[in-house]
Amino acid sequence: MSTPDPRQATGPSFISEVTRHAIVDELLLRDEPYYGRRLNEVAFLNRFLPLNSLPATDRRFRTLYEDLVQHVVNNNDYSDIDVLSGFAKVHSCPDLLFGRFLEECLHPLVRDDAEARAELLEMFNKHLKADGFELAQGGSISGRPIFKLKALAQPGPVASVVPLDVARAFYDQVPDVLKTSSPDIPQAAKIPDPLSSITVASADTYDVVLSYASEQRGYVEAVAAALNARGVRYFYDAEHTAYLWGKDLNETLGKIYGGNAKFCVMFISEAYSRKDWPIVERRNALMRAVRDRAEYILPVRFDETMLDGLPQSVVYVSSVDFDPHQLADMVVQKLHQVGLA
Repeated sequence: MSTPDPRQATGPSFISEVTRHAIVDELLLRDEPYYGRRLNEVAFLNRFLPLNSLPATDRRFRTLYEDLVQHVVNNNDYSDIDVLSGFAKVHSCPDLLFGRFLEECLHPLVRDDAEARAELLEMFNKHLKADGFELAQGGSISGRPIFKLKALAQPGPVASVVPLDVARAFYDQVPDVLKTSSPDIPQAAKIPDPLSSITVASADTYDVVLSYASEQRGYVEAVAAALNARGVRYFYDAEHTAYLWGKDLNETLGKIYGGNAKFCVMFISEAYSRKDWPIVERRNALMRAVRDRAEYILPVRFDETMLDGLPQSVVYVSSVDFDPHQLADMVVQKLHQVGLA
């Protein structure tokens, strides 16, 4: 059974071909490559398209990834417009996939210069607003903004809450293979339901919960962003300030860290061992691990601090040996092992 092609739209497009052509034309006229200067073109495309799961057009190769490496990287005989229109199909793909393309153009890994990123954002939104969409900051990584495509209630410059039926129709364009767990599709290429952001945080919402002290926030924030990019459902408290506001944290954190998440990634340091709220999180995570007698706590060490209750025989990894992206990849591997990612 062949893998459905995520580039094929299965419903109406809300972002018109006129808008798409205007954006792509203006993008390709710029001095800087649309894929930035840090990545090559194939590496950029692979961030939002499952190139290793799509068939090659050159019959000498099995996958589109191999095809593009040969023709774009080695031979340089496909132009940028050939790649974007003929292979990425940005002029006709589902709206959310087109949005992923624009989001990656603005990603700090692709475009780290703040001024260039701001100029590109302004250009994208100038065209998108006519169709009722915008790119707005939806998070950050290492202090740099990450942008997400969002629908407006109606075309125009003022954003408001999009009706649920419109949001559902918008998402229904996406092939099922991009919405579900499939070993053939990289998790990073999957597209989350745009309605998922309105789900109230609960103990049942997450695949992974992150427990840390504020001294390690920079590293953990980068891990959270990497998990988000890979489609993992995670709890990172800094992203739930409004939800936690006014809550009894003893009760709420107990439900989250002792709840039904598959894993708790515990970032261990001297500060983590002595601070009040990490102690609450840790206590509930340890109780859950003991109760279920199952692999639950995934320790990441920042120093040699030992924690009461955590057996010394539990295997840990070091933050020195794994950067946030590598750690996120390992979390995805663990989720694969339990049939989730």
